[in-house]
Amino acid sequence: MHSRIIRITAAFLLTLLIAGCAKMSDPTPEQKISFGAGSLLLNNDAETKGDIKEGTDFSEGDAFTVYGSHHTSESESMVFDGETVTKGSSGWTYDNPRSWSWVSTSDWYDFEAVYPAGKGTSRMNISGNLSLSTRYDITEGDNYDLMAAALRRKGNVLNPTAIVEMEFSHMTSAVGVVIINNSAENSVTINSYEFKNLMVCGDMKVTLDNVGEPLTSWINTERNSSSVMQSSPSETVLPGERYTGGFDMMIPQRLDQAVGSGSLEENMPALLITYTPEGGVQKTAVISLKGIQRQDGTPITSWETGVKYTYYVTMRLDGGLLVKITTTGWDTVEAETPGLVID
Repeated sequence: MHSRIIRITAAFLLTLLIAGCAKMSDPTPEQKISFGAGSLLLNNDAETKGDIKEGTDFSEGDAFTVYGSHHTSESESMVFDGETVTKGSSGWTYDNPRSWSWVSTSDWYDFEAVYPAGKGTSRMNISGNLSLSTRYDITEGDNYDLMAAALRRKGNVLNPTAIVEMEFSHMTSAVGVVIINNSAENSVTINSYEFKNLMVCGDMKVTLDNVGEPLTSWINTERNSSSVMQSSPSETVLPGERYTGGFDMMIPQRLDQAVGSGSLEENMPALLITYTPEGGVQKTAVISLKGIQRQDGTPITSWETGVKYTYYVTMRLDGGLLVKITTTGWDTVEAETPGLVID
């Protein structure tokens, strides 16, 4: 998986007195759990429709939702239950600070977080380890960089009060479109473009397995034939120039799966571009996404979590329309199709 990790440091700045090898002292009022972060900048290196995060840190004003549970040999209790943590000018803050409550070295704390805050993240009512669910529905306008993190801190580590570094991973795929006019003389107006036959909604789940390793997945997903992520630039592109659209945040999914129970290609994910050649009539090009190939000739059959895809569509209007598409992920995954002539 080609995934860029965003790191945020949850700094628990306190002093914990350990009495013996297994028994820990009760926390004092000063032993509060507080959050801190690094100082690296986030940079958005391209125009975006959704708020795409690139880099290794968050910006002032960003906020995430955190959940945390404390486990002892006899009990389990929630420490954070959907707390909003916001980065200000002097660090990360939240209401009603909480204290550590280590009992023994066999204790552990589970921490799970979702960025951004305010997106309806909730605890799942299922048995087992703490699990969170966040609904994402592009038919309802969701178009943001959904990220998740999970970490277990055990009481038997060398320093159980050391900085807790949570790694936030991108849970969507970022999809952008660039349209190049490769005609010698004719301009073209890009009226609109959109996608159809996609997986349009689902629940992003984050949890920890029994040994404390993060697990993320998409559940309760739905695919339908509606047109989504429509853009209407109505922009005229001169010969030799290009139109660059913003990135849309899509649910990771298969591109060779049809809506419903059939297997017709016309019911599989597609990019639709409506354009008007200079002096001509408006047309629509329908581009099947499952036909896009890597450089080695193998097809790209899915959008993967945490990968950025840019579709370069080259139009040659001096005759038929020649469409050539390449994609580049965050970690430079390139692909192309030999060329598709659309009358």
